[in-house]
Amino acid sequence: GGVGSQVQQTLTLEQAIELQQELLRGFSDESFVKQLADLKRAHPDKGSTKFKNERQKLLMTVQSKVLPKFGFEGSLAGVVRMMQAFGEPHLAISEEITRVGNTIEYILAAEPASVDETERDGSTTGIDT
Repeated sequence: GGVGSQVQQTLTLEQAIELQQELLRGFSDESFVKQLADLKRAHPDKGSTKFKNERQKLLMTVQSKVLPKFGFEGSLAGVVRMMQAFGEPHLAISEEITRVGNTIEYILAAEPASVDETERDGSTTGIDT
């Protein structure tokens, strides 16, 4: 550790895209999606500290696996470093990075589908025949 660990971690565009794709895969995983939906149902108040902490823990289950492959710690500090790296001009201007970043944010922010919606959709299949 020591002073050397403070070195600014940078990513090439290729590495950044690959990192995002791996995070996206993890965040799209069925069990992750279910856990996130359960968490949101359990905490209707998304602004609560408890929700944010639990969500952070859940995200870390994916981040802690992906980040070390790209030279970041699989920890909160590693996530902060990764965000700093993505803030660098050569990545900030990339349309691909922006697009995938928005997709990830959408998945993480999307409201869980409410039960009655899914039932309504299913009610048209073969019932009125």
